[in-house]
Formats: sequence, structure tokens, C-alpha cells
Amino acid sequence: MEKSFRQSDSDWVHNSYTAWGVLLCGIILTIVAWWASDKLVDRVSELRFNTRANEISSAIRQRMDVYEDVLWGGVSFLNVIGDVNRNQWQQYVARLDVDTRWPGIQGLGYSIPVSPEDKQSHINAIRAEGFPDYLIRPEGVREEYSAIIFLEPFDWRNQRAFGYDMWSNDMRRAAMTRARDTGLASISGIITLVQETDDDVQRGFLTYVPLYESDMPVSSVEERRAAFRGWVYAPFRMADLMEGILGDNPGAIGFEVFDGDTTSDNLMFNSRETTEMSAVSADNVHMATTQISLQGRNWTVRFLADQSALDVAAARLPLLIGVVGVIVNIFLFYVVASQASLQRRARGIARDMTARIRSSNEKLESSTKQLQERERQLQASEAKLRSVIETVPDGIITTDQAGNILGFNPSAETIFGYAAEEVIGKNVEMLMPKKYAIAHTSHMEKFANGSGAGVIGKRRVMTGLHKTGATFEIDLIINQGSEDTITGVVRNIADQVAAERELDQTVLRLEKSNAELGHFAYVASHDLQEPLRKVQAFSDRLRTKYESALDEEGLDYLARMHQATKRMQKLINDLLEYSRIGTKGEEFATIDLDVLVREVVNDLEFQIIEANAEVEVKKLPVVTAAPLQMRQLFQNLIGNALKYRREDVSCRVCISSAIVDQNDMSQGSGSTRFYNISIVDNGIGFDQKYVTRIFGIFQRLHGRSKYEGTGIGLAICQKIVEQHGGLIFASSASGEGSSFTVSLPIETESEKQEKIDAE
Repeated sequence: MEKSFRQSDSDWVHNSYTAWGVLLCGIILTIVAWWASDKLVDRVSELRFNTRANEISSAIRQRMDVYEDVLWGGVSFLNVIGDVNRNQWQQYVARLDVDTRWPGIQGLGYSIPVSPEDKQSHINAIRAEGFPDYLIRPEGVREEYSAIIFLEPFDWRNQRAFGYDMWSNDMRRAAMTRARDTGLASISGIITLVQETDDDVQRGFLTYVPLYESDMPVSSVEERRAAFRGWVYAPFRMADLMEGILGDNPGAIGFEVFDGDTTSDNLMFNSRETTEMSAVSADNVHMATTQISLQGRNWTVRFLADQSALDVAAARLPLLIGVVGVIVNIFLFYVVASQASLQRRARGIARDMTARIRSSNEKLESSTKQLQERERQLQASEAKLRSVIETVPDGIITTDQAGNILGFNPSAETIFGYAAEEVIGKNVEMLMPKKYAIAHTSHMEKFANGSGAGVIGKRRVMTGLHKTGATFEIDLIINQGSEDTITGVVRNIADQVAAERELDQTVLRLEKSNAELGHFAYVASHDLQEPLRKVQAFSDRLRTKYESALDEEGLDYLARMHQATKRMQKLINDLLEYSRIGTKGEEFATIDLDVLVREVVNDLEFQIIEANAEVEVKKLPVVTAAPLQMRQLFQNLIGNALKYRREDVSCRVCISSAIVDQNDMSQGSGSTRFYNISIVDNGIGFDQKYVTRIFGIFQRLHGRSKYEGTGIGLAICQKIVEQHGGLIFASSASGEGSSFTVSLPIETESEKQEKIDAE
């Protein structure tokens, strides 16, 4: 009976239903495995898509930051050189090697503002340089003009922009105004460059950075406009820029760049037009949108990619699992259906294979995650290292223990004049004069035997050898790289050394000039005034002795002569006073400006009564300064307020003070807090455009017949304030009075103690 039961049980298990049940279960497991692997592939594909999208966004942002640095370099060049001619600008841009090292930038240019009054003289000046057909384009009468005077490389395409008035275009003018008024780099909206022709027309944009007079303040919009000289700018053709950043083929991922919103009118660049990508399936697509903030504008980048972003092997993984699952299921079905007697064995095989498949899937998923993380880390590290090495301004040279060159970055190429392929594999001794080769060999031997750690990280000044054979000073820091490599960081300090020598020469010339100035002061105070005193004395004698013998015209001549000698004597005295400031060696003392200014007001009592003026002195601070110079400073400023009064209103002068924080006004004094002492009047005022002129020596805005003076008073005031480490500035408008502000640094306790210690 037991045997019969077992046989019946076997018949129940070994039948076609069981075989179909096994097949159904196998299919379900295969579908689950296929679904899981397909989802895994999707996640990997999406991750790679996002990684590539971030790389492209970062590459665009970093490259535009680099181009901004190039433009600021042009500003620095113009500030250092001053009046740059066309040849100097061409040589500067040529050394930047824009076409090779900064692909995508159309050129480096300089544009200046031109007033309607100066337009014709500007055109004549450019024509005199050898451009007889030069004009400011587009032609026509406008309230303001600008003109592109330099644009290198000066090829046929850039010559189309020569003389172009970018201010005449609304889109360009908005970016130019933003750069001028903020002092920051500014990108324009979408434009068509004037360099474009009928072939290969691309959308473009321009980047501007402002250039100001280096000796004028730029802390406010008004000051920046007053100090403004022009724009250093760069035109960009969008397709050329993207090719320069990402190469001919940006990869399987497609992207679009918009200026602002993602509308067709704002589309700047579409990679699918240049790479001829196949159409992306709407059912299997990755999309992402990001914004990049660049110099005052926001670019929107939209990315698009399908499963082609995934490598072929990973993309086939779901299919491979499905095929394997189907084969296994068919095999199990065949075994169960045809060999019922081997069911237990077949079932065991099925369980074992299922377990193996699951284990393989788990291992595959784990390996994929590890590979993905390692790839991400490697890409990030490589990108950071590549960015640092390629953009750092210092030369980086890597050698082995024998001194053979293994790495040579772009800055090293610039410093030594060699391309990397010319020096790789050669000994680093080729970069130094022969007389230093023995010392270099000794250092290499110390590194080889482990005793050269004493120079690691230390800065050394050496002599480098350029490819042309010229020698120059370099600053060198040696660091240990890997176990078998040495890295040297090199900086060309030839300009710094030359500047230090020039500074020494300048100091000598200044010392000589000061000695000559002292001699002039002696001559002026003795030899020049003596003849004037004689002229005055003889004119007085003529008037006293022969007044009755002279007619009205003769007496008028005597009066004019007397007045002329008085003006000459006043001019000599003012010049002497101006030359003595800073050379007389007057000791500083603690001064209560409240007391000093009130004494000055008392001294000017006659002028105040004559002008029917009211002078209000509010609470003033106690400062450390030269007493006589402070007295002369406020006497000149208050005297000017009384002299340049309006006849139609009662003269009013107000003197007040405040404490301000002005880090950009330290003038080397070390102070960050200042006393601002203001002298405000309601006089005739002056046009604000003359604010820098009024502090110049012999500068007058009004005729001598109406307002007496030598034109030196405000120059003396400025020199006194600068002697005290401060600043003086003015604001005014014609007919609305003037405001003069004297900023004097406030000494901290530590600064006072330093002076005491120094004494």
C-alpha cells in the first residue's frame, strides 16, 4: 500500500501540469530579472546623462570665466602702458595666441566713447594712421558715439568691425552701459556680429569690461562715469565658441543654449544642427535644463539624449538576461516534460540556476555601482587637475629623478618658448644656462639618494633660458611628486626685477628733483622777490613824488604796475608754500579742529562781514596733524566759499564732520576709518565735469577780473590732505553751491603705539 501511495504521489508530481507550472514560473522570473536589469540600465544611463550635462555646463562656465580674465588682462595692459598704439595692441594680442590657446573667441578689441564735438578730429586721427577710408559706422547724427579702434587679430573678418559704433545698437548699448556703470564684466544679448558674411552665419554675443583712469576714484556710478575711458571687449560666434570648448563632437548628448527663456527667439546654439544627431525617440529619452549665470545674464542650457548615451554592452544586458531566461525556461520545461523520473534532479538544477542568476544580477548591480562611482571620481579628479594645470599662470614642469621632462603645461610653454612636444623626454637642463647645469646635477643626485628634502617647498630665484637663447629671472619652487617624480613650479619674474630696478632709478630721480625743488624755493624766496620789492618801492616813490606831474593815464599805468607786482608776489608766495608742503618737516601734534576752525573764522572776520555771510561751525573732532598746514587748509577752503559767493542770495557756509568706514581710501595709512569734514556753501558752484581740474596747479574756472587768485589754493589743499594720508574731493553744480570733503584717517591705538615704538 505504501508503494502504491508513492507511485500515485509520483504520478501527481510528474505530469504535464507540473511542467507547464515550472515553465510559467520561469517566465515570470525571467520577466522580473529583465525588468530589474532594464531599470538598472535606465538608472546608469540617466546618471551618465546628468554627469555629461554637468560637465558641459561647467566647461561653458569655466571657459567664459577664463575669457573674462583675458579681457581684464587687456585692461591691465592698457592701465600699465597708458597711451597704447596699434602696434603695441597687436603684439599684446599676438602673444596671447588667441586662435590656438583660446579657441572660440573672435578677437580682442578696444572701443572708446566719442563725443559729437570730437567725432571729426577722431576720424582724422585714425586716417592719419594709414586708414584713409576710416569712418564711424553706421553714419548719421547721434547724441553719443563709440568707435572700435583696435581689434586683433586684424584679419578680413575683424576688419569689417573697424570703426563700428556699438553704442548705436540697443542690445550692445545695454551691455556697454552695465559694464561702465558697475565696473564689472557684462555680456550682451543675442546679436549678429558685423563680422558675419553671407556664408556660415552664426548667432553671436559680446563681452565687455570697463577701463577707467587709474588715478581717479570709482566708488560710485558718477565717479565711474567721470573716470571712464573705454571698453575692452571680445566678440564671440556661438558655434565657434562651443566647438572651442567641447571640440567637434560633444558626444551622444545633444544640447541647446538659450539667452534667458527657452523660446525659439532666444536660441543661441543647437548642437544637433552641427553634429547631425539622429532623431531621439520620445519613448526613451533623457532631458534636463540648467541655468548658467554669466557676467550679468542668464543662459539656459537644455540637454537631450536617448539610450545611445549608454555603452553597447550595458544596453544589451536586459536582452541578454531575457534570452538566457527563455533558454533556461525551455530547457527546464523539456526536462520536466520528457524525463518525469528525473524531476527532483531537474528541480534542483532549476533552483540552482535561478539562484545563480539572482546572484549574478546582484553582483552585476554591485559592480556597476562601484564602476560608476569610480568613473565619476576619476572624471572629477581629472577635470580638476586638468583645469588647474592648464589655467594656472605659473609654469608647471614634471621630471623623473634623472631630470628628464615628463610634463610641461601651457604656462611653461609661454615662459620658455618651447612647445610641450619639443621638451618632453629631454633633460630639464635645456631650460637653464650651462653654468648652472653642474649645480642642477648635484641637486638631482641628492634627490636620488634621498638627501634633497631640504629644498622641498622652498622658493629660489634662478636664471632661466628661453628658446631664443635669452636669459631671464625665474622664481622656482620644487615639490616632491610621486615616489619617482619631481614637480617644479616656475614663475617669470623678469618684469618684476626690471620694475624694481626702474623703481630704484625713479627714487634717485625723485631725490634729485626734490633737491632741485629746494634750490628753486631758495631762489624764488630771495632772488625773485627782491626785484619785485624794488619795483613796488620805486612805484610808490613815483606816486608820492611825481603824482602831481603825471596825468590820469600815467597814474593808471602806475596802479596797474603796482597791482601786477602784488599778484606776482602772491603767486611766488603760493608757489613757495606749495613746494614746502611735505618738505618743511613740521611736526604733527594733537589738534582740536573745533578750536582751530573757529580761530580761522575769526581771522576771516573782515571778509565775512564784507560778504554779509553766515558761517556755521558744528562740532569737529580732535586729530593728529601739522597745525600750520591744517590752519592753511581750512583758511583756503572757507576763503574760497566766501570769495565765490552769489550776489542774489545771502552767503552761507556750514562746516561739519562725520566718521565713516572707507577701506578703499586708506592710501597706505593702514586706517579703515576716517573723519569726513565737509565745507558746504551756497555759492556759484561749478560744473561737476571740472572736478578733477580744480585741484590742479594754476587751474582757474573763472576770470581774474571777477575773482582774484593765483589758481594754486586748492592744489595746496590737496597736497596738505595727501601729506596727512587722506583724500579731498568735491561735488557741485553750476549755481547750486559746492561741497568740499576732507577725509583724514583715524589712528587706532595700535597705530599710535607703533609710532611711539618707532620714535
